[in-house]
Amino acid sequence: MDAKTALPRYIEYTYSHSALKWLLVLVSYFSVALTAAAFILTEVGLLLADPWRALGVALVCAVPYALVSLFRRWFDAPRPYELYDLSSVTDSLPHSKAGRSFPSRHVFSAFVIGTVLAFIAPLAGIAVCLFGAALAASRVLLGIHFLRDVVAGALIGIISGILGTLIVNFGLLAIV
Repeated sequence: MDAKTALPRYIEYTYSHSALKWLLVLVSYFSVALTAAAFILTEVGLLLADPWRALGVALVCAVPYALVSLFRRWFDAPRPYELYDLSSVTDSLPHSKAGRSFPSRHVFSAFVIGTVLAFIAPLAGIAVCLFGAALAASRVLLGIHFLRDVVAGALIGIISGILGTLIVNFGLLAIV
């Protein structure tokens, strides 16, 4: 097995301060939960008001999600905790799956949902994008993703949300 490189200082700092580590874990979990809740509430509201709009929003989020998932499977980038010497913190990692790090699918999801919501309810969209930014920071500081993973996830999410909404609005279905 290849020798692992030294732990980056930011990850070492995170894991040497247990309160900071647990705060970041909470930020990660709550950002995901709040984003999911915002999406579910939006879908339920749209289903009651206009099922076609609900379908459009679901498709704008689901199709790029599937494409990102396929790309991650093919590209199979290692995660920081696979490359760095995290032997002292491996047991306390909130995530232990190997590979498929690029791009971050959690961050992608937060930003595609936030972007689509920004067309429907701007304040909710901004809030979800802020959750996505907090999620991105926590995942990098915890050593779950590299910075490139979360930046790529955010950019792909934003671009997918904008393009998907425009395609659906001027193509098959009306979301807005």
